[in-house]
Amino acid sequence: MLDYLFLIPTSPDLAEASLRKDLQKLCFQQVAQLESSFVVWLLGDAEITHPHFKTIVCEGTTKEEKLKEAGDQLAKLPQLAKYLVRLDDDDLINPMVFDELANRDFDIAYDRKHFFYDLATDLASRQKRDWIPNTAIMNFEKAMTKVDDPRPLSADTERSRSVENYLFACDHSRAWRIFFSGRNIVHPKESVYVRILNPESITATASGKFSENNYFRYLQGFGAWRAALPEALLPVKTDLMKIRQKHFGDPLNFKPKRGLFSRLK
Repeated sequence: MLDYLFLIPTSPDLAEASLRKDLQKLCFQQVAQLESSFVVWLLGDAEITHPHFKTIVCEGTTKEEKLKEAGDQLAKLPQLAKYLVRLDDDDLINPMVFDELANRDFDIAYDRKHFFYDLATDLASRQKRDWIPNTAIMNFEKAMTKVDDPRPLSADTERSRSVENYLFACDHSRAWRIFFSGRNIVHPKESVYVRILNPESITATASGKFSENNYFRYLQGFGAWRAALPEALLPVKTDLMKIRQKHFGDPLNFKPKRGLFSRLK
């Protein structure tokens, strides 16, 4: 049995020179460095020549739909790996942590503090939040458990709707902490993964056209911005700098203000 199964919903129709494509390549590069055994399911369109990366055709278009489809396919197969991990295609794992945890037994391993790196400012931050990060290392059987997946209120509903879903495919900010309460949890000393922020991300541009002031206000929600990248990720700092220079030029002059940190998902 393999150590890890990664489920990576891929962004559709990426231009070769796009920012997301560059980040996606770096994401795949990090996973490919693992010494522990693994297989990657790319949920959607993606081009990579690697024996451990497999493209899975999905009818759904959203991240949530693709993860649910992956769960349906996995339910029909023998268990592929000891642990299941979901990962966005513009974020970076810490290979050293994954290799260290491969031989340990636990229900879930995740970062006690969320770790962020902002591409445009070349700053990093760690922040305690009330939910489990999007990327965590889950015991495969636990990850495949069917649970109620509460969805937040939307414009066309009067209250949250609850649907049955695979645990790993649920809203990580709502379902995971409840399920894993009291179970065997590991918090590694080094970060499991780094969430990459940039001005082109969906959450950063939710308010519309890019504005430097609006972006700085967005970044205020992610902590003090005084952290350093994990040592194991320092080799990719050069790659990140090249991507930033290509798409944004020199780092933006962001000066975090104390006491104004809101919490965003």
